[in-house]
Amino acid sequence: GPGGGGAGGIGQGQAGTANTGGGGGGTGATGSLQAGAGGSGIVILRTQSSTIILTASPGTNTVSTAPCGQDIATFTVSGSLTASQVANAVSFDYLVVAGGGGGANGGGGAGGYRTSFPGGTKITLADGSYPITVGGGGSGTIGNDKGSNGLDSIFSTITSAGGGGGGGYAWYRDWE
Repeated sequence: GPGGGGAGGIGQGQAGTANTGGGGGGTGATGSLQAGAGGSGIVILRTQSSTIILTASPGTNTVSTAPCGQDIATFTVSGSLTASQVANAVSFDYLVVAGGGGGANGGGGAGGYRTSFPGGTKITLADGSYPITVGGGGSGTIGNDKGSNGLDSIFSTITSAGGGGGGGYAWYRDWE
């Protein structure tokens, strides 16, 4: 659905959108239908452009300069941010989104997020390399089992928790 969650209902659940932390869609039914996987997370960092040099690895992660003069590092997979030529420590805004939970009979939960924007406490970085973990989405299930939880996304001291897996279906014969 809107915001990255997978569509659910009576039938096949859809996967959450990649790099949104959206939860996987549920099947809404028991049986052999496949529920959707959760969407992976994302980490975005932003600072005012200056003489510092930012690089992101591996190659699918990017650093760009916005027209407003801000450097933006985007991580769609786990990797590292390297900051060099930093004369003084530099403040960064951040958005850290975890992976969404996989669907089951019910839909998976969205991945948690933490952000410094607007008005929150920024992260201060000096010269060095900083690991980035982008949480994967949880797997959806077939049948009545619970969906898998999404994985945490981590940058520096900031951890966003993965979304919970969708609920399974329990059949109880209470008349016996």
